[in-house]
Amino acid sequence: MENTSPNSLSLIRSQLPSFNDSEQRVANWILQEPEKAIHYLNLGRVFLVAGKKQLAIDSFQQGLKR
Repeated sequence: MENTSPNSLSLIRSQLPSFNDSEQRVANWILQEPEKAIHYLNLGRVFLVAGKKQLAIDSFQQGLKR
């Protein structure tokens, strides 16, 4: 895995073909760098695109705790 993480959902969407792939990729970043709030922001964005509003809110809240 690359050392840099994307900071925009458009990059995630352009590189990954499905919601499950996007969710898994961002979840892996969180496992590797749980202290970085940007990963929780990106996961929340993935959930929003998938129409999973409550999961997005939960992810954003977790990011605010970092």
